[in-house]
Amino acid sequence: MTGLPLLLLLLLFWLLPPTSAKRKQSVCVLTNPFQTPEQWDYYRSGDFIIGGNLNLQTFDPFSFQDYENTLFSRLFGKDIISKNYQQFLALMFAVREVNKDLVLLPNITLGFHIYDNHKLERRIVLFSLSLLSTRGQMVPGYKCDRRDPLLSVIGGVNSRSSRLMASIFSIFKVSQLGVGFEVSQGDRRVYPSFFRINPKEFPQYEGLVQLLLYFQWNWVGLVAPEDDDAEHFVSSLNVTILESLDNNFPLDIWSYKQCTGKENLQNLPSYVFETSMTGESYNIYNAVYAVAHALHAMHGSGMRPAMMRLGKRISNVQSWKILPYLRKVQFNNSAGEEISFSENGLGSARYDLINWVLCPNRSFVPVKVGEIDPGSPSRKDFTIASNAITWASKVSWKETV
Repeated sequence: MTGLPLLLLLLLFWLLPPTSAKRKQSVCVLTNPFQTPEQWDYYRSGDFIIGGNLNLQTFDPFSFQDYENTLFSRLFGKDIISKNYQQFLALMFAVREVNKDLVLLPNITLGFHIYDNHKLERRIVLFSLSLLSTRGQMVPGYKCDRRDPLLSVIGGVNSRSSRLMASIFSIFKVSQLGVGFEVSQGDRRVYPSFFRINPKEFPQYEGLVQLLLYFQWNWVGLVAPEDDDAEHFVSSLNVTILESLDNNFPLDIWSYKQCTGKENLQNLPSYVFETSMTGESYNIYNAVYAVAHALHAMHGSGMRPAMMRLGKRISNVQSWKILPYLRKVQFNNSAGEEISFSENGLGSARYDLINWVLCPNRSFVPVKVGEIDPGSPSRKDFTIASNAITWASKVSWKETV
């Protein structure tokens, strides 16, 4: 009877298929119903990817069939803000300039993966998770394709979206460079991978107060965004708000005019189409270079010989390893300004006082009449040339035929 189990065991081994001595490669397969739509992303491959979670359009294009031909869809479905579009171009342009530089990051090519979130919180979250996943399939923290690793993310057009994104990327220790929000000492431990790219706006608001005091104005109109800095500014002012105006939404809808297709950008006033670099685009441009300089410092450190001994590529570096290099980054940009991270953000907080001169042809011309520079060595943080100001006057409009 003892020979029967042995016979069955031999028979079992005989029935098993022969195994190959060569180990088969594992196939990476993701089956995820929440596939991210690629019509909202802009992608270029590289050794490292800089992600972008930005807002290009002003309104959500309705994806439901019942609303495809509605008034809102026709008006806002593809309504692009030129200033926001410039932010996309600033990121792409900075990546291209870094790749053309023979000294900065030699033999390393940066790519980008930018999403257009339409300033909707659900898409901000969705696309943040998508940047952490394989392109087209959202499984955060697990990339089926080892190529084009995510290095850093630029995004957060206001304090609310920045905080929302920081709560995601800080979990995965991916550096995020975005618009700052007011944080306590405890919050800094919660968001260790967040870097503020815009200077703190409170010096700007203090400068506005000095402007009010200079002209002894006591009846003014204030326009402030809905973010932490603006709320802190308005609440800190000891003022009485007599009237608060909301957005005149119906008037905006019916005041649109059909374009002829023969318009020329040179004839458009700057308040309609921004032709000079905005502060937001400048911050994004500097943010890309900050990531590039941090990667360059990491590439030139002791990590490079260690990786060469192990036979690894530099692109296998995990994104969290760049964090200490980002905190210490310091360089001069193409404009000669010194760029480094501090508690006040990236770069320096210096603001121009602009006088918008109204011309008889209904155009506006910006004229610099002063400056707010909290970091001025002469301690003259507020300067103004009142004689250079052109005050508004009654203008008789002449209609052109």
